[in-house]
This record gives sequence, structure tokens and C-alpha cells, in this order.
Amino acid sequence: MAKAQTTKPKAESKQSKAQNTPRLKQVYNETIRKALQEQFGYDNEMQVPRIDK
Repeated sequence: MAKAQTTKPKAESKQSKAQNTPRLKQVYNETIRKALQEQFGYDNEMQVPRIDK
């Protein structure tokens, strides 16, 4: 007969829990995107250019 295997749950790493966003991306999303949307008259948030890595 096959034995039932008991597996221990793996501990999650600190980084995967936090999901930190880079500072530049955070500042861009909070302040710069809104300013660009007002300056150029974008109606939709998806029209504002994104930052590429």
C-alpha cells in the first residue's frame, strides 16, 4: 500500500508578502500621472504614458 505523504507548507519569503513597488513607479503613479492627465487633457487613465523598465 502507498503511504500518505504529509507535506509541510513552505514558508513565504518576506518579499513575496510585501510586494513592494519601486519608489519611482510609486511617485509616478501618485503624482506625475495625474499632472499629465490634467496637462494634456486625457479622458482615460490608460491614455497616460507608462514607464518602461
